[in-house]
Amino acid sequence: MYKYFTLFLQLNNTIAIIKKSYLDMGIKIMNSNSFFKKSYIFITIAVVIALVVIWSKNLDSIAEVKDKIYTEQTITMEKVYAKAIKDESDVVMTNADNISRDSGIIQGLKINDRNMVLESLKSIKKSYKSNTIFGNVKIHVHDRNIHSFVRLWNPDKYGDDLSGFRKSIVAVKEKHAPLVALEVGVTGVELRGIIPIFSADEYVGSVEFMQGTDTIVKALKNKFNIDLIIALDNRYSDTAKELQHATKINQNLILATNEKMADKTFLEDLKTTALNTNLKTFNTKHYYTEVIPVKDFSGDVVAYALLGQKLEVLDEKVKETKSLLIEKLVLNSVLGILSLILFIIILRIMIFQIRVWISK
Repeated sequence: MYKYFTLFLQLNNTIAIIKKSYLDMGIKIMNSNSFFKKSYIFITIAVVIALVVIWSKNLDSIAEVKDKIYTEQTITMEKVYAKAIKDESDVVMTNADNISRDSGIIQGLKINDRNMVLESLKSIKKSYKSNTIFGNVKIHVHDRNIHSFVRLWNPDKYGDDLSGFRKSIVAVKEKHAPLVALEVGVTGVELRGIIPIFSADEYVGSVEFMQGTDTIVKALKNKFNIDLIIALDNRYSDTAKELQHATKINQNLILATNEKMADKTFLEDLKTTALNTNLKTFNTKHYYTEVIPVKDFSGDVVAYALLGQKLEVLDEKVKETKSLLIEKLVLNSVLGILSLILFIIILRIMIFQIRVWISK
């Protein structure tokens, strides 16, 4: 028993010696100014490195702001143009569908009575003019053999075979299904909604409701402040007879947009720019421009949609975004420095309290 008691006392003395050694070491460290100076320097260097890394990354982001905003503008123009085309496609299809249900048109096609169809179309035109925004509708009725039956805007021209160049009408007859397509007509590029017409399940012909691109031009300008010009490929100028004296954008492209609706500055910029339709985007003097090929029902590129946003609008957005990023960066840096100062103050207070406690 005495032996175990002696071992316990020796162990207790050893622990006391170790505690005293660590305490003496702690007192020496706490009383060493060089230790604290090194600690402050280490913490300061760590914060400075962190700030440098943050500044470096944010400066890279600031440098990329212009490219990012221009890329976003490209995506936006693509989306709003596609949406505008879809909306107008829905309009022409809805109108074509309503017209296809007219009993006079159905009966006239069935019994081959052009006058009956023409009278129905005149009545429809009058109703449109009185009750809708469509002042001068273009409606074309085709017979079961894909020949022109009645052109509302030119009733005296009829009987011509359309099957050789109007693949969309051929497809409607073959599939007995409606479709909408962008095609080149006499007036230029038009959206055409084509609906098959049946009488007691018998295919008797089809009706076509046509609308130009001016409504799309107007919608993009009013809703999104984006300018749009449709430029027809010169190879199709023989078909678009009404555009033969239209403004030429260059040797290969003809203005297919109503010149009164086209932004004059944008149009002049395009005329004086070495326009390359193979480029997705390019800058004119005043506009950031995107090129979107316009394909017809057969998939052939017949025109180009040239969408433009003023450079001054985009550059102002770039400037504002950079300013916000710089303000955010400066604010974060100031907060980082203040946090460092506060941390050092708290650390000094803690060390002072520890020293007071040790000295007692």
